[in-house]
Amino acid sequence: MVERFTDEEISAFLDGEADPALAVRIAAARDADPDFAADLAAMEAAGAHLVAGFDALMADAPDAPDLSPAAGRIAWRGMAAGFAAGIAVAAIAGAGWLYSRPPAWERYVAAYQALYVPATVAGADLTPDAARARIAELAPELGIDLSALPDLPGLNLRRAQMLGHDGQPLLQIAYADAEGRPVALCIIARAGGASAPVMREMEGLPAVAWATDAHAFLLIGGTAETVQKAAKVARAAL
Repeated sequence: MVERFTDEEISAFLDGEADPALAVRIAAARDADPDFAADLAAMEAAGAHLVAGFDALMADAPDAPDLSPAAGRIAWRGMAAGFAAGIAVAAIAGAGWLYSRPPAWERYVAAYQALYVPATVAGADLTPDAARARIAELAPELGIDLSALPDLPGLNLRRAQMLGHDGQPLLQIAYADAEGRPVALCIIARAGGASAPVMREMEGLPAVAWATDAHAFLLIGGTAETVQKAAKVARAAL
């Protein structure tokens, strides 16, 4: 799974102040995920722009008390740099560019899934074989072959249905875990490049999202351990 980081950790990394272990983890995530790398580059560029603005202001700023003029300018500039980096992260997060922000279709799916209770999938009237046949019938609408989709560990197949988001078909494959809790694997056609799995909590539900070159996937519901194991199997097959 691609690791998530807090705003404070990202700011420390961009400022060059992250401890070595954290810096290695963020660098590894950046190298593994082009989307995250692009977000970091945008944050760094925004921070550099703000620091340049602070530098211009510091030319006329008073020295810090009890410090030499040179030390005063260095202290003020250090404060400005940290402040600017924080603003950059906050501004990009507010603009919806932050790496961990889920896309709109995932948020709609999560809100829908949050309404599900065990009885929702307990009453599904399809046998596993009938559900697989339904998946095979619906999959071509997404331009995807799901014949290789295996049984997912810890989950019992209940049904499949076609939903939609923003004019695009969205396939929902419903499962129940060993305790009867509803879990859904949702798939939508998406051109945007592959992305490694990322673990999220959405609407109070654990979720794993990933993408191939042509499709995006979200497995949501149940427990974090179950969705992580199931997502690993599904991703390997698809």
